[in-house]
Amino acid sequence: MTSSYFDEPKIPTSQNKSYLTSALSYIHTMKLAAALLLVLIYTTCAAQNSKDSHQKPSVEPAYPDENQKNRKATNRQRRGYLRIASNRQFDFGRSGFNLALIGGIWIPTGQLTPLGIHPELGFQLGSKKDKSEFDFTMVFKFLNTPNYYYAKRNGTPELTNHFFGGYIGLDYRRDVYRKDKHEVSLLAGGGLDGFDVFNYNNTKTKTASILTYNLNIGVGYRFYYKNMSYIGVNVNYNFVDYTVNNVVDFTGNPVTIRLVFGNVSADRLKPKL
Repeated sequence: MTSSYFDEPKIPTSQNKSYLTSALSYIHTMKLAAALLLVLIYTTCAAQNSKDSHQKPSVEPAYPDENQKNRKATNRQRRGYLRIASNRQFDFGRSGFNLALIGGIWIPTGQLTPLGIHPELGFQLGSKKDKSEFDFTMVFKFLNTPNYYYAKRNGTPELTNHFFGGYIGLDYRRDVYRKDKHEVSLLAGGGLDGFDVFNYNNTKTKTASILTYNLNIGVGYRFYYKNMSYIGVNVNYNFVDYTVNNVVDFTGNPVTIRLVFGNVSADRLKPKL
C-alpha cells in the first residue's frame, strides 16, 4: 500500500510512552503556573482595593483626614495671599502706556465770569517712565452761556450765547508723593485753546472762533483701586488770552477741575508682595 502525505507517522511503542510522560509533566507545570498567576492577581487586586478604601472612604470619618487638613490650610493660605494682595504696595517705577477718560468742569475767572461754568469731556493717552509721565490731551467744553455777550463777525459786534470749544495739548506729570495705592503729582502743560462764538448758519458766509495759547499748571491725585486701573482728579490753572484774534475784548484765566478714569499697562504697574 502506498503512503501519502496524509498518513499518520509510525512511532515506536517505547517512544510513545516517553512522549506521554513529557506531555503530562508539561500540563502539570502549566496548571501550577496558572494557579500562581491567579494568586498573584488576587493579591494585587486586594492590595489596591485596600489602598483605595483608605484614600476615599465611603463614610465621612468623625475627624478630617490629612488631605482635608491640607486643603483647609491651603485655603487659609490663599485667603491670606488675597488679603496681602488687597493691601499691597505697588511698583510705580516702571514704564508703560496710559489711557484715560476725562470728565470735568471749566470755571471762568475775571472778565470771563459771565460766560458761566461749562462741562468738559475728553481723553488722554501717553507714556510714563519712572516718576515722569507725558500725555496727549484732548478735551471739549460745551453748552451755551447763561448770559449773552458781544463778539465780532466780519468786524461787526453781535450778541451771542453760543459756546463750544476745546483744549488740545501736551501735558507733563511729575510724581512727588507715592504710598501704597496713592499718588500725588505736579502738573504742567501747554497747547491750543479756544471756542466758537457763533453757531453755524447757512445764511452767514463766515463764522467766528477764538483760538489762543494755553499754558497751565496744577496738581493731580490718583488712587489705584486695581492693578491696572485708577481714578484721579486734576486741578489746573490756565493762562490764556482770548483777545488774541480780536473776536472778543475780554479775557481771563479759567480753572479746570477734571475727574480722570484711567488704565495703565501691566508693565507700568506691578504688585510687590
